[in-house]
Amino acid sequence: MVLIVFAFTGSTVLFLKPFIFEWIGLDHLSMPVKILMYIVLVMPLYQILILIYGFLFGQFAFFLRWEKQFLNRLGSLFKGRKNN
Repeated sequence: MVLIVFAFTGSTVLFLKPFIFEWIGLDHLSMPVKILMYIVLVMPLYQILILIYGFLFGQFAFFLRWEKQFLNRLGSLFKGRKNN
């Protein structure tokens, strides 16, 4: 079921991306800017969708733990590392 949730989430993001870019008006930008905007806009959407699909497929607890772990790792990238 976990792999199905990842598959549905990724497919949904790929389906919604052209509509989001057209709605916001990002079609005329250069490719490097499009890639950056894709990362900035799609990352939160992916996180929300994975929780929704996890709930629908009965895997919400797993994906909530996965999200917390992912966000902790992402947050540690921006925090200074402490020297022991």
